[in-house]
Amino acid sequence: MPTVFGSAGDAESGGLAAIHADTTAMARMASHYIAALFDGTHSRNMALEAGPVSMVINLATARAQGFEIPENVLAQADRLID
Repeated sequence: MPTVFGSAGDAESGGLAAIHADTTAMARMASHYIAALFDGTHSRNMALEAGPVSMVINLATARAQGFEIPENVLAQADRLID
């Protein structure tokens, strides 16, 4: 059964795909928010941004399951596993 996981490790272990948060970038963003709060910026004056996400597609799993991933989806992937 084709499944999209929330961890890149699952796609690396044979899952079809994973869409996951870039935790390093999110930690960096959080540190900027915390620094702004310590500098006296009120939270209502801070715009919240969505954290970056990454998409990993396991092409070997797709082939084994008989799926053809559309080119526009492959172009959006951050990493392809073959």
